[in-house]
Amino acid sequence: MPEETFLSIPFLPDGNVTLMLVDGRINKVMEYNLKQKGIRIIKTQPLPQLLPAIAYHPDMMLYPIQGDTVVVAPNISPDVVAQLKDEDFNILYGKAALCGNYPKDIAYNIARIGNNAMHNFKYTDSMTHETA
Repeated sequence: MPEETFLSIPFLPDGNVTLMLVDGRINKVMEYNLKQKGIRIIKTQPLPQLLPAIAYHPDMMLYPIQGDTVVVAPNISPDVVAQLKDEDFNILYGKAALCGNYPKDIAYNIARIGNNAMHNFKYTDSMTHETA
């Protein structure tokens, strides 16, 4: 694996993107285009406990704290975790297993822009703010 840098601020790359975690249902054309740009991808696998419309959403399954550290739902696919570890991510398992409808499906769904995060602490997994 070439020398790479993790994002210092999640969701805001300051250089070329070389790896993406994407919805496992990614369109084949989009997948091809990403690979043509040299971007490796990790495809999510569905969380059967979630509604089908969001069962593959990366932003529902995990939250990137900073750099190489990611908090994942304890019921995320072990294959996805293994691929993240293969890319040298530090995996922290959250406390909240995702299931059912709102609000039991939003524990890791945090909108972050720079140092600001928008979420509801009442339903957000505590690991996402204990480790930040």
